[in-house]
Amino acid sequence: MFRLQAKGFKTAISLQKPALRETFTKFPVRRSLFSFQGCRKGLYSTSSKEGKESYFEMFDCDPSTLQKNPFEIDTGALRSIYLKKIKIHHPDVAKGVDSNSSQLKSAELTRAYNTLMVPLSRAEYILQQKGISTDSENISDKDPEFLMQIMDVHEEISSNRDSPEKIEQLMSENNGRKSEEIQKISVAMSNADWELAALHVSRLRYWNTVDRILREL
Repeated sequence: MFRLQAKGFKTAISLQKPALRETFTKFPVRRSLFSFQGCRKGLYSTSSKEGKESYFEMFDCDPSTLQKNPFEIDTGALRSIYLKKIKIHHPDVAKGVDSNSSQLKSAELTRAYNTLMVPLSRAEYILQQKGISTDSENISDKDPEFLMQIMDVHEEISSNRDSPEKIEQLMSENNGRKSEEIQKISVAMSNADWELAALHVSRLRYWNTVDRILREL
């Protein structure tokens, strides 16, 4: 019996081992060109319900790119814009501006930057803006075959925890699974299939948990 609880899930997995193991094909992670230019509010529905700027709007995103696929961003360009904006709002630079306001803006920019830089949190944020939750309590009912695969992987980890070479191999395999889910999230979002994207976000969250387990051995 295997129990594993990923972040954001209230229930743990408790399943019997399957007879067959599902095989996955590894996909490379694509990195699209992303232009951060002249983002006009309202062209992409990522603004918060309170009327605040979305995380994408904070970084002057290109709305035409977001309409095609909000998940595919150029993280290098994002970092460049972040560094420029965080410098502008630094209390020592923002003359005539209340220091508390500058600190709050800096914290908000950093929170947005950290969210968009990481594939999992970026996808979760996009789905949140769409009103779709990825915190499923009955994922075992929705995706039982996947949870069976998780159980197989856990058992393989348990059987090889004293073998550094095998653990390294398992980490490489898990990186491939994470890349596959990231690719599938991108495809689902490019097709505006938010429910399918949420399914793969849930899977990615579990593979991230496996990754953490492997790194802690």
